[in-house]
Amino acid sequence: MDKLITVKTFTYPLDLAVVRGRLESEGIRCFVQDEMMAQVNPFYSNAIGGVKLQVRESDVARAVEILEEVGLLKESDFRPTPIYTLLDNATFRIPFLRGMRVEFRLMLIVGVIVAVGLLLMYLAFLPSRLERLTNATWCVDNVMYGDQSFEPKTTDAIRLLVTGSCDESLNFRENGDLSLPGFNTRSVNGAWELIGGDVSISRADSFGFLYNGRYDLSFSTGRLILRSAKTIIYCHEEHLGSRF
Repeated sequence: MDKLITVKTFTYPLDLAVVRGRLESEGIRCFVQDEMMAQVNPFYSNAIGGVKLQVRESDVARAVEILEEVGLLKESDFRPTPIYTLLDNATFRIPFLRGMRVEFRLMLIVGVIVAVGLLLMYLAFLPSRLERLTNATWCVDNVMYGDQSFEPKTTDAIRLLVTGSCDESLNFRENGDLSLPGFNTRSVNGAWELIGGDVSISRADSFGFLYNGRYDLSFSTGRLILRSAKTIIYCHEEHLGSRF
């Protein structure tokens, strides 16, 4: 099916009546774009680029010739530049865009490209799970084992009088070592590794029944939840401030 080509634009819908009549009297079928918008509010006409008189691509040459003959079209009014034609042909076959003006097609395409580029840049600069785990100290708020809730209390923990410091912490070290809070005991030492997107905790030197296992990770703003088949560990990121 031929695409439609704009051969002349008008500020008001009534202005194109004579031109349309002349072309249709020569057997050229005409189409009008943005007529309703201009009728609803004439002030919108310039904003949308005017009311467009269009013909099928196969009728363009004859339509232009007729309009030039009767003085309704100057040669300078309609002679698309090679770049315009190239862009029109390149974007016309894109689904959902063929009904739009070339300018709008290009604006939409550029907008999509910019949005995708920004998204890729954002994703590229996001820290990996390994970086998020090891570059922070995670304060442990609560531990769920089965349907019971336990508040950790490590007897050998050093309490800092610093705003945002952790009373109980979970530290993922790059060498694979791990420290976990105790429960009225000293801190628990173990090992960890990333397996896919999960964390596997093993070799806990105490409370192994509670801590050892494979955990799904859930990050949100400043928070971390580790969830295994039997245990859930709720954490928030330590943010040190000034001393009291």
